[in-house]
Amino acid sequence: MGCGIDQILIRRPSAKYRRPHAKPFMNTTALPVILPAAYLIAVAAAVSPKLAAAYLAAGAISFFLYRRDKTAAVRQQRRIPENALHTADLLGGWVGAWAARHRYRHKTAKTSFITVFWLSVAGNAALTYGIWRLTRI
Repeated sequence: MGCGIDQILIRRPSAKYRRPHAKPFMNTTALPVILPAAYLIAVAAAVSPKLAAAYLAAGAISFFLYRRDKTAAVRQQRRIPENALHTADLLGGWVGAWAARHRYRHKTAKTSFITVFWLSVAGNAALTYGIWRLTRI
């Protein structure tokens, strides 16, 4: 059967007739990221409600940017540049970006993108800490 005849005789249904696999939005592998994100938002709320509101707004904007980029990728249209996505992550939208990446299975296999994503998360944490230190004095 290794000659490829089985690929000719047994045809897979086209993509439009295949049922998409249901993937849960959150699973246990998400907890290592969700818990720190929830902690960060809780700390931001305790320190400043304005900071918490900024994180929620930035997360929502980033979520919709990733969703729009995924839609454009599927439709083979003009995409949102990766630098714009990373900038949104750096400015506090990384929680929404993470949720969108897993919800839409977008940008989850490209190692260079994932590396820069986590660097932007670390950069955002450093920025937030720096702002907190400056406003505390």
